[in-house]
Amino acid sequence: MIRVALDAMGGDHAPEAAVGGALLAVRDGIAVTLVGDEARLRPLLARAGGAPDGLDVAHAPEAVAMGERAARAALRQRGTSIAVGLSLVRDGDCAAFVSAGNTGAIHAAAFVLLGRLPGVERPAAGVVVPAPAGEFLLLDVGANAEARPAHLLQ
Repeated sequence: MIRVALDAMGGDHAPEAAVGGALLAVRDGIAVTLVGDEARLRPLLARAGGAPDGLDVAHAPEAVAMGERAARAALRQRGTSIAVGLSLVRDGDCAAFVSAGNTGAIHAAAFVLLGRLPGVERPAAGVVVPAPAGEFLLLDVGANAEARPAHLLQ
C-alpha cells in the first residue's frame, strides 16, 4: 500500500480539512501519515472515531505561515510540518508529500532536503486538471516567477 505524508498544518482550513481528507484517503486504500502538531491532531481524530488502520501521525511542533518568506521558513525548517513531511519522503517512509501550505517554503525545503533530479535546474509545481477528454498536468502553477520553456521541459 502506498503511504503519503500529508501536511496537516498547511492551508487555510488546517488542520480540520487535512484530517477529513486523510480519513477519506484511508477509506480509498491510501495509507496516510498526518504531519503536524499531535496535540491538535489527536482530538480531531478522536472526534472522528479514532485513527483507522492505515493512518498515523508524525509530530511536527511548528508550522509555516502562509505569508512567511520562504528563505526565513527554510532557516527554521527542522520542526515544521513541511520539513518533517519531506524528511519522511527522503528517508523512504512515505512515497509522496502533499501540502496546501506555503508554496515557496515547500520548494525551498524540498530543494534542501530532497535535492534535484539530475538534469533539472528548477523544480516546477504541477496540478492535475480535469478536462472533458480526461485529465492533464498543468505546469508551472506558481513555483517560479520566471518559468522558461527549458525548465518546464526538464
